[in-house]
Amino acid sequence: MEVIKGRHNAETAVKKLEACQSPADRHEGWRYFFEKTELKAGMNPTEATKLRQEHLEDRELKEQNGTSALNPTGPAE
Repeated sequence: MEVIKGRHNAETAVKKLEACQSPADRHEGWRYFFEKTELKAGMNPTEATKLRQEHLEDRELKEQNGTSALNPTGPAE
C-alpha cells in the first residue's frame, strides 16, 4: 500500500509498479487501484495498511448491523 497525494502522482506510481509486475501476476489478476482516503500522503505503508483495514472492518460491521454511512440510524422501518 502506498498513500500518494494527487491523482496524477498516483497514476504515475501505478504505471511504475505495473512496469515491474510480471505477466504471470497480471494474468492472475494482481492489479492496483485508486482509493480515495483521509490518510496522509507519504505515511508509513504498514501503518496506512493497518488503518485502512480497520476502516474497512468498521464499515463491514456497520453494514452487518444494518447501518451505513448513508443511513447511520439503521434500516428503514
